[in-house]
Order: sequence, then structure tokens, then C-alpha cells
Amino acid sequence: MATTSQQRVLEILRKEVDCAGELLDVLHREQEALGQRDADTVEGVVTEKQAVIGRLEELQGERLGLMDEGGYTRDSEGMAALVVAAPEALSADLDNAWQDFEERLQRCQEQNQVNGQVLESSIRQTRQALSILVGGGATESGLYNRDGAKTGPTGTRSYAKV
Repeated sequence: MATTSQQRVLEILRKEVDCAGELLDVLHREQEALGQRDADTVEGVVTEKQAVIGRLEELQGERLGLMDEGGYTRDSEGMAALVVAAPEALSADLDNAWQDFEERLQRCQEQNQVNGQVLESSIRQTRQALSILVGGGATESGLYNRDGAKTGPTGTRSYAKV
């Protein structure tokens, strides 16, 4: 791979690092909106998240295309080989940018998992509340007897008309 192609990979990696940082910010805002059960904000943040992910995919496509042209595989081993093949000064910059990018992606993945847990918890609480309101009773609310078995319904009173 020519040095100019390696420099272009570095430029793309730096853009990917910035974009992954932007995604992490969006994911934090998504968590806050989910926690507040603010549907309008969640909708806006999800739209923004999709746009940022789209930019990340475009950048990744460019980077992988350059790696393909250079004969490198499309994985960490390919990037490691590209780093080793680059001139010394460029090699260090490439390695640092790649490490920064992997770290930010890891943080994005972790935050996305947290957001999924917040969403699942909210869904579970909503289902439990609805179950109580329509008369689902204890079975749906997750209560257990002293033997550890789920208790059956103690009655099917409806607390609200639907």
C-alpha cells in the first residue's frame, strides 16, 4: 500500500474516532430520554443515532476499500499488518488512531447494552402496571410464595376500565 493510501486510512480512522465519540454522546442522551420515558426525545435521538451510524458505515466502507486495495484483510489482523507496513511516524499514528477507535466502539457497545437494559426494564414495568390495571393479579406481578413458586391469582379485580 502506498504511503498516500496509508495516510488516507489514517484520515478516515480519525473521522471514525470522532464519529464514534459522537455516537457515544447520542447513546448517553438516549439513556437519559429512556430513563425519563420521554418518547419524543427518544424518537429524535434514535433518528440522530441512525444518521451517525450511517456515517460510521460510510467511513468504514472507505477504509475497508483502501485496505482491500492494499491487500489487507478486513479485520484487526489486517489493520495490524497495515500499521507494521507503514513508515515509522505514520505507523505510530495509525496504531494510536486504531486503538482509539476500538476503545470508543467498545464504549458505544457497552452504552448500547445499558440502554437496552433500561428499555427492557421500562417495558417490564409497563406490562406489570397494565396487568394490575386489567386484573392480571399476582401472577403477572412476579410474586412468589414461601416455597419459591409463583403465586396464582388471588382474584381478578380490575382497577380501571379499558
